[in-house]
Amino acid sequence: MLFLWTREKMSVRALFLFGGDKVIELTKNEETLFGMLLKIPPGVYEIRSFLKSARLSSEQVSRVATKFAYECFYDTVESVYEGERGAQYFFCDVGLDERRHSAYLPKVTELLLEFGLDPNLVFDGENIMMLMMCVVNEYAAADTLALLLENGGNLDTEVDGLTVFDEIDCAVTLDAIEQRNRNVYDSLVHCWLVCLGYGARLKNKETPVDVFYEHNSDEVFDLRKLKKHRNYTFGLSHTPSRGSAWSLHIFDKQTMWEVARL
Repeated sequence: MLFLWTREKMSVRALFLFGGDKVIELTKNEETLFGMLLKIPPGVYEIRSFLKSARLSSEQVSRVATKFAYECFYDTVESVYEGERGAQYFFCDVGLDERRHSAYLPKVTELLLEFGLDPNLVFDGENIMMLMMCVVNEYAAADTLALLLENGGNLDTEVDGLTVFDEIDCAVTLDAIEQRNRNVYDSLVHCWLVCLGYGARLKNKETPVDVFYEHNSDEVFDLRKLKKHRNYTFGLSHTPSRGSAWSLHIFDKQTMWEVARL
């Protein structure tokens, strides 16, 4: 089976690279761990005990983590897109849906990082950091991406010739005007904010945004503050910027002061 979406329904990566029945093959011990992760909620004590006894390698842990992230992508498809009829054109802050695997993605990732998860490994054309752009459940994806980058993740990691940041930045740009579901775009942009916070650069090594002065200060906004992405929000306007007819404005939630602009 092959999943097909227009760009309006899914990010660029999902449109071109996700196919149904994609399988990341697991060994017996890896399957056992994967099964534990699929419990809602996953049993952290049980998982930790298994990892201590099974002594999986970094590659094995990373493979299971990537497959779990892919499972979180599937629950995005089932929960968000199949239920979006009639409500897809406006933003509704629905909060974290704890009935879905993706709600536990940050907690699972934090645990697996303790046991050797390598954010930069690629399995069957998939990388866990890049998968975050297609997971939608409040800010679970952005929180997880921040964890991965804090623990050795490299935004220049390549999958099929494109870097993690290339994909996320491209999706933010292309989906800005044609977005159908603001929750989907909101999740994507917060992943992008995290990338900026961890030093993301364009291929020409330039920062992809214009940075402004802090509120009531002569200090220029430090993009590293975007690591705490939940402190910031954004809006779109028809203000021309960088050759486009629109702009994406990043605001400090506390002051509603514009700190940067795409």
